[in-house]
Amino acid sequence: MSEPRLLERPPKIRWVILALIVLAQTVANIGPLGIPAIASLIRADLGLTLTQAGSFLSGYYIGPVTMSLFGGVLADRWGTARTLVLGQAIIATGLLAASAAPTYGVLVALMIVAGVGYGLLNPASTTAAMSWFPPRQRATVVGLKQVGLPFGGMLGAATLPALALALGWRMAIVASALAIAVCAVVCAIIYRDPPGEAAARKVAGTRSPIRAVLRMRDLWLVALATAVFAAMQTVWMAFLALYLQGVVGLPLLADAWPSGCSPIASSAAVGARRS
Repeated sequence: MSEPRLLERPPKIRWVILALIVLAQTVANIGPLGIPAIASLIRADLGLTLTQAGSFLSGYYIGPVTMSLFGGVLADRWGTARTLVLGQAIIATGLLAASAAPTYGVLVALMIVAGVGYGLLNPASTTAAMSWFPPRQRATVVGLKQVGLPFGGMLGAATLPALALALGWRMAIVASALAIAVCAVVCAIIYRDPPGEAAARKVAGTRSPIRAVLRMRDLWLVALATAVFAAMQTVWMAFLALYLQGVVGLPLLADAWPSGCSPIASSAAVGARRS
């Protein structure tokens, strides 16, 4: 879609859409990235080992690893609006079911289901940000959209421990799932695909983009670098709270903010490395 066509869209609408996307990205990460902060409570309740208690985030990220490419294809073919809402609905459903998990295996399986939803949401939210803004602004708005991931993790680590101590870890996860469900409803009501996107999808649908994407050498290099960083980030976030409680001896609420700051610090490190 040409930049002149994009410039015809009212600027206020574009920024409302961006705010909605950032909100969706933030709320979707409160529960999944906040769970490591209450992993000690889950561990005590289900009788888990340290390794098992630190594996919730790894299970969750299986979903995005396996679904992100297909989520992007789905957004291209089915529409960004539908994929955006569907992704949030799956995350909320997975977390809601995980809150009632009786065993470790069931809990991890349901975290994988929730991760599948994020595998749909993340590429859809990126497509939404790019499709509503002209090329000269796209890197900025995608960067702003991506702030939702560490910000959601920070909010989750700050709020879920207090909720878990007051209501139990299961109800804390339920609360995060309900917040995502509400956000999905808001997106369904407000978000619309940009004018002309449906026609563009029909034209794109006559080609097979997956093979061309998989042949991009530079894309594979970026993916490899991202995978190395993401692996270290996931280990840090998954085990920091357990370490602070088990080794340092901090109480649950005291280690909430260090745990919440870990996604922010990780993102800052990436930004410093790119500058």
